[in-house]
Amino acid sequence: MQSNSDEDWGQDASWEDARLLTQTMHISVEHVMRLISSGSLDLTPDYLRSHRWDIKRQSRLIESLLLNIPVPPIYLAEESRGQYVIIDGYQRLTAVYRYLNNEFRLRSLDVLPGLRNRSFDELGPEFRTALEMQLITVVTIPRQASSLMRYEVFLRLNTGGKPLSVQQLRSAAFPGPLNDALIGLSQDEFLWVQLKASARRDMADVAYVLRFLFMARMEDLWTHPTQRMLDQFMATHAYDSPDEIDSYRECFQRAIRACEAIWGEHAFKRFRYPRWLDRVVAEIYDVQMIACHISSDEVLAKARGKNALASEKMARLLDAPPFSDRHGPTSRGFEATHAIRVVQELLRELAAE
Repeated sequence: MQSNSDEDWGQDASWEDARLLTQTMHISVEHVMRLISSGSLDLTPDYLRSHRWDIKRQSRLIESLLLNIPVPPIYLAEESRGQYVIIDGYQRLTAVYRYLNNEFRLRSLDVLPGLRNRSFDELGPEFRTALEMQLITVVTIPRQASSLMRYEVFLRLNTGGKPLSVQQLRSAAFPGPLNDALIGLSQDEFLWVQLKASARRDMADVAYVLRFLFMARMEDLWTHPTQRMLDQFMATHAYDSPDEIDSYRECFQRAIRACEAIWGEHAFKRFRYPRWLDRVVAEIYDVQMIACHISSDEVLAKARGKNALASEKMARLLDAPPFSDRHGPTSRGFEATHAIRVVQELLRELAAE
């Protein structure tokens, strides 16, 4: 297991070793469109679950290109030879690609009002040629760069009006079998019900799966993960073997099925007299999932189907240490471990009744 310290990332790297080498090119819109059409540049990665710009903003970008007004560079990371992922500039590329494929008509133009309500094919030939020949600055990070360095670039460039979530950035920076498994497991129906629909847009559901896998690899002393810990975990295990990935799936599915059968709709939530709050608390999720993970099949089988009693016992626990702090269990490892052991004992009591 990697160190859990937030300060250990890059502390041994010299300035020369840490500096990022990039390649800057000026390529035409037409060339970029060919990269997208050929599949060399993916505009539909899993970490970008929805297009974020409205038609007005897309139209203003097209107008800027036609007027030769400089637009910010596009940043790409080379995945393999001839294959690229977008680090920054997704909305811009998507807007251009959609317009050249006649997916919307221009609106709200200030300088070229005569082009309003026109699709690409409805532009005059001089405008179509000008748009296709317009140069875009593209900065490429080579595949030799470390995944952690690429993630650092994502973090520092992610400063737009609607920045990506931390998990969306991780998914972009650390592709591979682990990321694919996280996305697949995050589609669990019970997890979606508990987290509500908004969690799907920013990949919060994926982050919850990642939290569990991080903690499940610990033994005897658990800690609620910091963002840097989760970053390191994804970087370290991005390309784990198929057998390891399968074991992650089995562990997660076993734990979440147990939580569903034992606590039902109250799983992962806090009790405030006289009712359960309708919001998942990450630390309670951690504790219940890991308690189920380390409990035997026999205990889990006998604890199932006692939802009312399980919820009553859990409500009492949540009103006492280590749960009584208003923020829930804290992030210090010994307190997380204590909370997990307390819930594990609750499961044994349920099994015995």
